[in-house]
Amino acid sequence: MTVSKQGSRTETDLVPGYDGRRVRDAIRDNVWIHFTQMAPYRDPEHRSLVLVRGEGSTVWDDEGKPYLDLLAGIYSVNAGYGRRRIAEAMMAQLELLPFVNPFGYTSVPAAVLADRLGDLAPLGGEARVFFTSGGSESVESALKLAKQYQTTRGFPHRWKTISRRVAYHGTTMGALSVNGLTGARAPFGPLVPGARHAPMSHRYRCRYRTTRCAPARPRRPSSSPGS
Repeated sequence: MTVSKQGSRTETDLVPGYDGRRVRDAIRDNVWIHFTQMAPYRDPEHRSLVLVRGEGSTVWDDEGKPYLDLLAGIYSVNAGYGRRRIAEAMMAQLELLPFVNPFGYTSVPAAVLADRLGDLAPLGGEARVFFTSGGSESVESALKLAKQYQTTRGFPHRWKTISRRVAYHGTTMGALSVNGLTGARAPFGPLVPGARHAPMSHRYRCRYRTTRCAPARPRRPSSSPGS
C-alpha cells in the first residue's frame, strides 16, 4: 500500500484489485474484529474505521482523518509510528533470516536482547528470558512455569492462583481464568480451575464501613541483603 497526502486528505493506493469499497466489503463479509460486536457491520452503509498509516503518536484512516493513538497500538508501539531506524533494522533481519524455530533453536538478535534484558532484570545477569509473542501468551507461559516448578519440587497440588479483581491479564484460556474482569470471563466457562480473585488495593472507600480507608504508608526501602 502506498499513501500520499493531498491537502487535508490522504489518498491511498490499496493492494491490486482492492479499492476502498472492496476493502470495506471484505471487512463486512470476512473480517472478525477483536472485542467488537460484528452485527452493525452487516449494514452496507456502515463505515468501518480503516487505518492506513501512522507517524509518531498519530494514525490516519483511509479518508485522511487523524487520530491520536493514546494506547500506543495496544501498548506495543511505545516508540511511536514511522520510526525509520526500527523499520530498517526489521528489514535487515527479514532479509537475513525472518524466522527461527524456538523449539530448541535461537538466533543472534534473541541472544543479544536476552543478554541486555538480563543485565536490567532484578535477578541480575544470570536471569533467563523466555520470549513470547504477546501479553496473553506471556501470562499463559508464566502460569505454566509456576505450576511446573511446584510439580518439580514435589508439590503437584499447588495449582491455585490469586489475582486482583478488575485487573486485565489477557484472553487465552489460562490468562482469562486469572483475568479480574468478570464480564470478559463469563461467556467462556468452564475455565482453568484454581483461579482466585482478591479485592483491589487502595480503595477510596471501604466496602465494609462508611468511612474513608486510610492510605497505605510507603515502606522504606532496606539496604540489607535478602530483604
